[in-house]
Amino acid sequence: MASERKYIMCAAGGFTMHVTDSRNVEVIRVESASRLLSRDCCWAKLDPCLHYARIQAPVGNVIGQVKQTMPGCFSRYVVLDSYQHKIFTIQRESSNFSLFNFNFVIKTNDGNTVGGITRKWSGLPEDVFSNARKFSVTFPQDLEVKMKAVLLGALFLINSVHFGEDDE
Repeated sequence: MASERKYIMCAAGGFTMHVTDSRNVEVIRVESASRLLSRDCCWAKLDPCLHYARIQAPVGNVIGQVKQTMPGCFSRYVVLDSYQHKIFTIQRESSNFSLFNFNFVIKTNDGNTVGGITRKWSGLPEDVFSNARKFSVTFPQDLEVKMKAVLLGALFLINSVHFGEDDE
């Protein structure tokens, strides 16, 4: 009896994003990867991978991570500091589903909304004739600079997981 092995690949591969200053010195690095869920998990039928990103600033110094905890349309992420303490959760806003704009809310551990990540539709001509996308990230003004950088990394991860294209 021959056995057949099935290999599941993650749709969104990893990436490395280099953020540089005006002198072209790298000040933030965002590295992402994916890991497979158990095949027995009900979510594995929709998206078999959980995605995560590690944010470094300066390079070599991990200041935080963003980890996807639920895949698919209702994706959830946790934002961790350098000590692996959960600081925020990020979740797609379920009350405002739109075909063109995508909103993810950033909440504290006690459930208070403190910001968001939004993909704004640029309009038909720009969407058809370019690969440009408009995103915004909002957070408290008095948030520690390192956590602002981690939330920027969360924006890059969400873009890759939800809106990435194979040829980019």
